Amino acid sequence: EECGDGQVHDAQLGRCVKKGEAYCGEGTKFDEHLGQCVVEIVECGEETTEEGGECLAEPAVACGEGTVVHQEVCRPAEDVCGPGTEGEPGAGDPCTPAADACGEGTSYDTATGRCISDAEIDCGPGTFEDRDLCLPLYGFYDELAADPDLDMTADGADGVINLPDRGELFSFVGTIDEPWMEDGQTVQDVDVYTFDGEAGQWLRVTLFSLGLTEPGFIVDFVGQDVEYRRFSDLGAGIETSRDLLLPADGAYELVVSNLPQLLETLSPAGGADWHYVGYVEVLEAPEPLEVDPEGDGFSGDLSEETSNLFTVDDLESTRLDLIFDVLPTDAEAELQLWSDAKTHRESLDINDGRVTLEGLDESALLYFDGVFRFGASTDYVASAFDGKPLGDGEAIVEQIELEAGEYVGVFQFNDENRPLSASISNDSDILVATDSLGIDGSDEARPSLYWYAANDETVTVEIENDTGEDIDFVAWEVLVESSESVGISAGGAGESAYTDAMRVGQRHYVELEVDFQGAIKLSARDVSAHVGAYDEEGESVGLSLDGKTFVDVDPQTYVAYVEVKEGTSAGVTLEVEEMAELNWSESSEPGVEIPRGESPGASDTIDIPSCRTVEAIDMDVEILHAQRGDLVVRLQSPEGTMYTLKAQHGGTESDIIGNFNQTLGPNYMVLSEAAPAFAIDEFLGTHGTGTWTLFVADVGVSNYVLGTIESWTLNLECSG
Repeated sequence: EECGDGQVHDAQLGRCVKKGEAYCGEGTKFDEHLGQCVVEIVECGEETTEEGGECLAEPAVACGEGTVVHQEVCRPAEDVCGPGTEGEPGAGDPCTPAADACGEGTSYDTATGRCISDAEIDCGPGTFEDRDLCLPLYGFYDELAADPDLDMTADGADGVINLPDRGELFSFVGTIDEPWMEDGQTVQDVDVYTFDGEAGQWLRVTLFSLGLTEPGFIVDFVGQDVEYRRFSDLGAGIETSRDLLLPADGAYELVVSNLPQLLETLSPAGGADWHYVGYVEVLEAPEPLEVDPEGDGFSGDLSEETSNLFTVDDLESTRLDLIFDVLPTDAEAELQLWSDAKTHRESLDINDGRVTLEGLDESALLYFDGVFRFGASTDYVASAFDGKPLGDGEAIVEQIELEAGEYVGVFQFNDENRPLSASISNDSDILVATDSLGIDGSDEARPSLYWYAANDETVTVEIENDTGEDIDFVAWEVLVESSESVGISAGGAGESAYTDAMRVGQRHYVELEVDFQGAIKLSARDVSAHVGAYDEEGESVGLSLDGKTFVDVDPQTYVAYVEVKEGTSAGVTLEVEEMAELNWSESSEPGVEIPRGESPGASDTIDIPSCRTVEAIDMDVEILHAQRGDLVVRLQSPEGTMYTLKAQHGGTESDIIGNFNQTLGPNYMVLSEAAPAFAIDEFLGTHGTGTWTLFVADVGVSNYVLGTIESWTLNLECSG
């Protein structure tokens, strides 16, 4: 079909369409590879010339504001420099860590894009060390591309990667060409490499863009006996790299292309300038980290592959149970069981958070592997349990010596998912106990049992099978930790951080040295948690609201704790703040019916977490009734003091809707037997912490109409 000026024939649509250029505005041009309009002119600095929309060195490159040197041309800094870095126009290696990218004792590693300990800096290929920093060396990739071991753009290239000796690299280059039509379908171009690997072999595959928009790769095992597929990271940018633990001897495929096209999340694309360079490196196998099978946890980050290999030794049974308290939310992962460093036994799904390993010898080798990582949340936390059978009526008993300020926590797991009885006691008393120590945080069971030692003491931990049935496998965990002391003064604040990974139900205790009379607010930072406190007598104090706990305090030492509701790899921070003034406006919508002729009638409650002294008070109500004169409204403070705010007074008006202290004043009943009503200001100067109760009674005898307490709001201004 013949098309007019500015048009081109689209074979898929079967008609003429506008050329891409026709859509582009002034100063832009159509990029056929990207399928969009791009800026046509790049502002070039001194000693550079604009050519093809890029700044080329003449002879040295010096770029303008907002651009940096990249492969001897000027490119926008935001396109080249990753998170935590910033551009230095005109610099030979332009992306350097931002001034505030890393904390004290750490440095930015451009190779991994993370802050790492200064003691751990080990600059890999593609980077060089400068002032304890790993910085990118773009010339490294240029040299690889200039003399590769395998050029996939050459005629007759077979795509075979010969794995190099340890310490050497096998490099390869290629181009992802434009897609083509085949049997009416658009086909994405990919480059397919093959290599022969060995079980237990560690490899590193790295891909770098020389024009490819988002380089990515997939590694597949070709054989049928093991199912194995691994992806490069989504969103890695111009350089992507990951380590691989090969599960079997045999042939593997390495498929390279633009990652969104590999994942089929975008339509096929490619172009003559979609170049890339990559390399494969054989790594030394890491030493596995030791895990104690008696409930001790292990944790890690899927992005650090060589740190996710663990060994569990001295098993007392042939079974090991793992509970993952934290699973990555931005990754797909699996757990691999290895008989030894060269023998992969099986790969296990961990999506339900629990894995049972059976038929073990005295030890087990575990590898927690990321299949595909698509975000930053790649942390995990797990507990390993080497348990035993527990018959009906039998108990697990341990004695624990605690020093003052230490605390002990008890957890249990069994394959019947049954709550068990548990207690912590000393020579004379049961200190804490429960008949429902469970394996999760459900309402039917509590996930842990804790005791805080104010003095040195020896306690006995006991877990009893009182289910009436034998249980084949019961595992338990006893944690002993030390509290931290935090001083709190009037007008001040403080915090205490527990930095280790925590499982559901785990607690962190803090001693609070308070030197004033007033109120404090306790809260947990960046984690879902319950916060509580005890005074010097061991009595629970404070009330909770919206995840925070408020405590009226005197000069003494309090013990506060944070109990996490969801497992966390980052620990928890308890924040403490002195509250000089507290304003509350708490509401309830009970919708309860008011019975006729009964005293005290219908009631509802509102909890006020902290109000040492009531400075101002009013109350909004919506009470529905056909004859409001029959109603008596009373309010009771947490101290037990009660005032009648509205008495029976006759009349035929309906409903009580308004505010006591503004639109609703006290009504004195006109009948002879009632006591008078009072203004709500009678509560001024009283103690307001605790439960306030609203009572509404229907004392009329002339009708059968029922009313309801629809809603009420208590408004308080308090001093600490």
